[in-house]
Amino acid sequence: MTHLVQPVFFLLQEQAAENQNWWQTLVHSNVLNFLIAAAFLVWIFCRYNLLSYLDNSQLKVIQELKDAEEKRAKALTDLEEIEKRTAQLVQEVDSIIQDAHHTAELVGQSLVKNAEEEAKKILENAQKRIALEEKTIARDLEHRLMQEAIYSAKQLLETTLTEEDKHRSIESFVTLLPDLYAQEVKH
Repeated sequence: MTHLVQPVFFLLQEQAAENQNWWQTLVHSNVLNFLIAAAFLVWIFCRYNLLSYLDNSQLKVIQELKDAEEKRAKALTDLEEIEKRTAQLVQEVDSIIQDAHHTAELVGQSLVKNAEEEAKKILENAQKRIALEEKTIARDLEHRLMQEAIYSAKQLLETTLTEEDKHRSIESFVTLLPDLYAQEVKH
């Protein structure tokens, strides 16, 4: 401000030297108006303590700038962390997909193995059942054949045997009956 005022004072001094009425020159120039306005502004600043208000405003702006800088730094840190997680996320997804494929293969193999074992058990059970049915059918057939043979033998014996032959045959059968019963119980 002094560099603006100095030329004015030099100008005033030159004119005062010329006019010898420097008061007139001062009143007619804008310097007086400027000094009055400046004094009025100084009085308002002092009266209403505008300097402390400006200082407080300046401190608030500085604090807001610091807060903004801190938020920016935190946002950058968060961004870096998110980028790292994103990079790791792709790797994790690939790993999960590989694990899922491996698990699917194991489950598939297990299902195939279980199905093969189940089919083998069903086949074994069917073979056992067939063998059992064969034995049952063989026994039934043997029993029918024995009944037919006994019936045929009975008819043959009735027609060819005499009464005395029949009594001897019955006595012989009665003596063999305990041995036949003992053999039947063993089987």
